[in-house]
Amino acid sequence: MRRTLVIPILVLVLVVGLLLGLLPWAELREPLPAPQKLSQGPWLGVVGDSSVTGAAAHPEIQASWSALGGQAWDLLWRPSAQQELVLGFEPVTRVFYAQQEIPLRSLWLRNMEAKAALKLDSEELTFAYLVGRQMGIPPARITVAGQDGALLETLSLQLHRLLEVSPSLPPLLLISFVANDLCDPLVFQQSITSFRASYRATLREQLQTLATLPKPPEGTRVLFLPPLDLANLLTNPGLQAQKVRLDGEVTTCGELRDSRKASTRLSLWMQKVLIHECPSVLEPARDKARHLARVQELQAAQIQVLQEEIAELKAPGLRLLLASSVREIAFQEGDLANDCFHPSARGHARIADRLLEHELKLDP
Repeated sequence: MRRTLVIPILVLVLVVGLLLGLLPWAELREPLPAPQKLSQGPWLGVVGDSSVTGAAAHPEIQASWSALGGQAWDLLWRPSAQQELVLGFEPVTRVFYAQQEIPLRSLWLRNMEAKAALKLDSEELTFAYLVGRQMGIPPARITVAGQDGALLETLSLQLHRLLEVSPSLPPLLLISFVANDLCDPLVFQQSITSFRASYRATLREQLQTLATLPKPPEGTRVLFLPPLDLANLLTNPGLQAQKVRLDGEVTTCGELRDSRKASTRLSLWMQKVLIHECPSVLEPARDKARHLARVQELQAAQIQVLQEEIAELKAPGLRLLLASSVREIAFQEGDLANDCFHPSARGHARIADRLLEHELKLDP
């Protein structure tokens, strides 16, 4: 997911605050509290994109301007970095940036993005949280360094975020980048040879960083999740039929993606916001069969590169495995969040079950 849902919240906060003259600049500029250092013992590191942050997974995150406006209003009046916890769950440790990243972008902007993300993300509903808890890891020792909208090229930065809480990488590391590397329409204009070479160069550079970072005495086991099947997302009858509310109107995910349901200007704008979470994949195509074939071709290239580069990487203290079983999940109606793109809590549970029954069962 791009930062499509985070950006409207930030814009609404700024506009409303400026109009009212009430924007609490001091609190909004307040730095995030530093994550606590972990003591010795098992812990789980999680890096990637919105598939690991739980973006939009909470059922109360609705596809409506009133819902986004409520989140913006909440951020305006309660701009603290407090996580919006799912009832009955203990919080994970979230690391939004490492100290080495601060000079790269405005610290104020980083804090704002982080605080907005905390209104949208539900880490406690993710597959990573479920895997960690099933393995007996306390929530506070599940450390999430992923970021909504992140590309594969950010993997090394996220790995360094994990070193903010520990001198070495965790015994178990989950990596998941689902779709963002395909969301730029320019990608679809590249030749498959050019795309494969570019993706390989990026992946190789990031894996080299992984290989050189300090490991714990017992080593680091890495599960690298391949991109989920986007063709299935676009064609699965159950997912297409899933009912959601689009700015108050009942629609289906299929109707939303085909731009068939929006009846008001507000709902049309919301529909465009949701499609632009990954425009190259989600925007209605004139030739659907050709578009679908292109998506499959690009993802096949990604998986081929992942298989080859992961098999080739050899580093002391590192066991790296491609979690191919997640590509075989039979997603059903109700497995998508209300934005019809991200996994819902139930979708995340399917991913967790798959990992626990396959890769983690074969290599406990």
